[in-house]
Amino acid sequence: VSTQSTGSVHCFVMSDANGTTRELTPRSLSSSNLLSSDPDDIIAKVQIPLLSGYNLKKFKSTLTVKELIQSLVRSMPTSVQSTRYHLYNNGLRLLDVDRTLKSYGVKSMDVLEIKRGVEYEIQLKDDLKKAPVYLEGESLKTSDAIRTLAFWAFPDHKPTSYQYRLFKLVPSQKEIPLDENKSFFSLQLRLEDVLLLKAIKTKNNSVQTLTLKITYSPVNLTEKSKQLYMKHGILTKLGGGAGGSRSWKKRFFVLEEEKLEYFKDQKAYQNKVPPL
Repeated sequence: VSTQSTGSVHCFVMSDANGTTRELTPRSLSSSNLLSSDPDDIIAKVQIPLLSGYNLKKFKSTLTVKELIQSLVRSMPTSVQSTRYHLYNNGLRLLDVDRTLKSYGVKSMDVLEIKRGVEYEIQLKDDLKKAPVYLEGESLKTSDAIRTLAFWAFPDHKPTSYQYRLFKLVPSQKEIPLDENKSFFSLQLRLEDVLLLKAIKTKNNSVQTLTLKITYSPVNLTEKSKQLYMKHGILTKLGGGAGGSRSWKKRFFVLEEEKLEYFKDQKAYQNKVPPL
């Protein structure tokens, strides 16, 4: 189900498995069991990660924020399910997960979104029973991330007795040191990337190494989300805007979530030639 608007008039359009669309009027909404006379029922526009547009969902206003998050997460692909999601109502985060939707004033046709913050989830590669550690924030420095990982991975160490280094292990088994002066998010680490955390004892330079695995990365989610909004293909464009010949020419256009660009042809786009 998706929403469309014309001026101040909103309607809902349902698309079935065959791609056939039809407008949902109040009568058809009622017959589809979405509308209800129960005053505790809410029909909201729900945005779920990796899915474009909104889905109409009905639930009780007596649900707690935590219960609704759990219900929505269960409807998501297993690979992105987590207990780390937050609920937003019309863009505002509902902080107290034990409060009911009704107490927050959530009403029908509100926009509800579940989102996860910019964070990495990291686990010991050979000990998945140990609780993972979370590194949060786009501005988190890699040096601070290393300290957090060291405290989590080596809880018995005295920090003044060790130096810690973090490496990325690439398929050729080469160890690439991570720049401690960069933000951790800028390293663009991906799901299933393998890291090596090394603790070097300052007294005798002995080294302890732990192998870590990234079990959640915002990079993967961002890339998949962008793909949902990306369209590309051939359009005919009228030239002459910069004093050139006013003629119609075919160009390869790429529409992304925040911009529209065009190239001489698809080959130019694939070869990363700058847009025209």
